[in-house]
Amino acid sequence: MKRLFKITVILLIPVFLLITCKKTPSGSDTGAVAEYTLDVTIDPQSGDPGTVNPSGGTYDENEIETIEAIPNSNWQFDRWGGANTSSNNPITLKMDSDKTLTAYFIQVNSVDAFQAKMNVSDGTYSRDNLVFALLNSSSNREGLDDNDVESPPIAPPGAFFTGFKHDGMNLYEDYRPISDNQDEVIWELRLERNSSNSMNIDWSFTDNVESGKLNMVSDPSASSPAIEVDMLTQSSYSVTDPSVTSLFIVYSVSQAKLSMSSNNGMDNMAPTDRGLSIPKEKNDISFNKLQTNKKRNY
Repeated sequence: MKRLFKITVILLIPVFLLITCKKTPSGSDTGAVAEYTLDVTIDPQSGDPGTVNPSGGTYDENEIETIEAIPNSNWQFDRWGGANTSSNNPITLKMDSDKTLTAYFIQVNSVDAFQAKMNVSDGTYSRDNLVFALLNSSSNREGLDDNDVESPPIAPPGAFFTGFKHDGMNLYEDYRPISDNQDEVIWELRLERNSSNSMNIDWSFTDNVESGKLNMVSDPSASSPAIEVDMLTQSSYSVTDPSVTSLFIVYSVSQAKLSMSSNNGMDNMAPTDRGLSIPKEKNDISFNKLQTNKKRNY
């Protein structure tokens, strides 16, 4: 009898297991957790606008995920598309189905960092160590800083003098920062001659100006100034009017994206290769000068 009972129990165990292991309509076991996929894309796909963290993956059903769009330099996050259409960043998603999500980025003002050398001559005297430069910096410093080279006071009338005027100072080298909310930077070039001869100006750039406009004008506030020279397509200009004692160099910010590739790899080059190092902080300034003038040489 005991043997018969044991055999009966053994035979009933598989039947019990078959009955208790019921299947869901989808064919999976009752205790299994469903999984869903999140597919993330970036728009635009060119220009390296930014990244999304996390960039997608597979999640358990009803899992909550926090997703953040991270823009690169000269880009900003605009909005989401797909499973979420808000402009909030970051966002959370409940993974209760397969989802697609697109992060949209837009371009912001892009600026160049460049350094230029300028020579000025009236046919008798000349000055060949003038420098004007633009720093791509979030700090808009004004006045004399560690990079500028101050010149002697302006010579009396009838004597040759040239240099940049800024904040009441005369400079042989004028380095300007530009902040994110600026549209332009203006350098004033003073021109004093000892004769009625023309003032001949020529210039060259240490770094390529890949975006923006750079013009030399007689009046930066005029819509059509009497003198307007495109400094990116020309390399010299002669001032024949003796009444012109100042010209203005105007850099206008471009809306065009300045990526690493279009910047000829400047962002990856060492300061010695570029002749210019962009300061990351207000007091972090290191430049290779175009010449070794002593600061404040009078």
